[in-house]
Amino acid sequence: MDWDSRIVSNVHAIFVSVMAIYTLFFEEKTFSLTSSTRVTNATMMISAGYFLYDIIIVLMYFRNDLGMIAHHLLGFGGWILVCSYDLGVYIGMIFLLTEISTPFVNGRHFLSTMNMRTSMLYKVNGILMWAVFGAVRMPIVFILPIINYYWLDQYLNAPKIMFTFCNTLYLVISCLNVFWFYKITTGILKVLSGEEEKLEMLRNMFNEKKKMLMDAIHHTVRQNREKLLRYRD
Repeated sequence: MDWDSRIVSNVHAIFVSVMAIYTLFFEEKTFSLTSSTRVTNATMMISAGYFLYDIIIVLMYFRNDLGMIAHHLLGFGGWILVCSYDLGVYIGMIFLLTEISTPFVNGRHFLSTMNMRTSMLYKVNGILMWAVFGAVRMPIVFILPIINYYWLDQYLNAPKIMFTFCNTLYLVISCLNVFWFYKITTGILKVLSGEEEKLEMLRNMFNEKKKMLMDAIHHTVRQNREKLLRYRD
């Protein structure tokens, strides 16, 4: 199920990233808190549907991942509020732009589960994941407060629930992104220093010894069972 959900995650990430790039950089618009277009609204609703789907998957199979649950609940709630009030749509599109890093994050998981931690492909993907994650997610921590400052008068005229929720969403998502970027940075340093290869060798040795021990136990049990059957005969 983990692979299935991550493949769906990649499809969503590629789609919303393309739509975010188009709407933010190429579509004719008035960039303000109250601006929106058919494309932005459709993209937000599709993304909200994905978040709802993934919340169900996470609660069914990965309920211990509290960070992901918080991320998806806030994302789903935020998108529904944005579409309901038709406010802050372009803030949402800026957040969706960060999904560019998702295929690299999922790619790391795919390569890891295929026991390719020591491969060059795993290292290249890790470097790209770190670079893209830092390039698209970390600047938002600093850019959004600036945008919100220039739109402050529009925020003050918006419903209080929008102002409160948007600021809560910003704080939680920013904290998660900083934490995840820290984890990714420490992971990439381990890979580049060769520490990851040593850990992988130890894991392989442990798994090999474990397999040999289990085979020996099964062989001994089978021999004793055969002896017991012959004795009964």
